[in-house]
Amino acid sequence: MSCLITAGKTLGCKEALGGIKEFLIGNRGDFQTGITIDPSTEEIDGLPTATLYRFEVGRGSSSFTDVGTPDETTGTLFYLQTLNAIIRTLDPVTRKNLDNVARSTPIIFVRDSNDNILCMGRQEGCTIAVTAQTGQAKGDQNGYSLVATAEEREPAEHLEAFTTEPFDNFAGITVSPAYGSNS
Repeated sequence: MSCLITAGKTLGCKEALGGIKEFLIGNRGDFQTGITIDPSTEEIDGLPTATLYRFEVGRGSSSFTDVGTPDETTGTLFYLQTLNAIIRTLDPVTRKNLDNVARSTPIIFVRDSNDNILCMGRQEGCTIAVTAQTGQAKGDQNGYSLVATAEEREPAEHLEAFTTEPFDNFAGITVSPAYGSNS
């Protein structure tokens, strides 16, 4: 049977951090072919030629979850991947860009606080809801809340670790805006 348990995991050291640093959105059509996965590590080791659009988030403002959702009655299992992100400051350029994002079914790469990059919506794409808001008090949010979801057959795959800056090991990927010297 292919779903036999083959490994466990020890407690290990306390060395990981929660939270995400940024997410990158790509047009799903650019990723319909050309993604390859290393069978020994189960990490994505190949990406097609494409542009990813980078959105930085503030510390402690955003999260990613990937929940296995089984149904004993129907015998099904899917993974609900969810990105909750805060994008600072309301402005017309960001509003138009996020409107285009919400109208599409993109693929998303999430970079966590440990520099792991996970691929969200690889097969089915993501659905995105965007809320613009400004609060009452001076310290309230002024910006956008983005909730992206994907329902996938498999959990979100990790990308191979980068060398110096994210995606530097994928020659065909262009990141916009590009990374500076303090990535």
